[in-house]
Amino acid sequence: MDARDRLLSLLAAQAEGWGFTEEKEGGWGPTFQRKVAYGIQSLEYAVQQRQNGCLVSVTGRMAFQVVHGGEPIELAFRSVSSRLGGPGPDRWPLSTKATETKVHRIAAEIEASCTQVLLPFLNRVSTPQGLLTFMAEEYEPLMLVSPSLFLPFRRAALVCQTLLPPYEAAAALAQLCAAEHTFRARWEARGT
Repeated sequence: MDARDRLLSLLAAQAEGWGFTEEKEGGWGPTFQRKVAYGIQSLEYAVQQRQNGCLVSVTGRMAFQVVHGGEPIELAFRSVSSRLGGPGPDRWPLSTKATETKVHRIAAEIEASCTQVLLPFLNRVSTPQGLLTFMAEEYEPLMLVSPSLFLPFRRAALVCQTLLPPYEAAAALAQLCAAEHTFRARWEARGT
């Protein structure tokens, strides 16, 4: 078993210890998921091959399952440790000839990244109320992996609109709108 396979085996054991199960091995690496009340939490590992080794990274993802316009859709919120203020790197280089000690050190660093930053983030945003609090009180530019700085607000609004009771949804949408307005003003002020 080479260093990559030994590391992936250790990462699989970690994820399973946190209640995740391996769902698929994509082109970049394995994805581990666990179901929660409002959707699915994922740890997506990427293993990018390079000369003499690979780069390993992990992304946390919370996907809400909602019905909008009669169609089921998935609204996902993704991030990596450093975007959430976590210590350490987002990518770990692994040589094909890495020693067992090096493989275990990298596994320990990835485990710390997950337990200290990614898992708390996933748990914090796993309910509509938690997502609302995160977006209204904590969200900063580039915290989430998204094609647009403002798209997470729109996704969060749809989550709250469809998953919260109507008497809570109106207040949540107003809170999100105010948070987005403040966020936009701060972001635009940076350019002046």
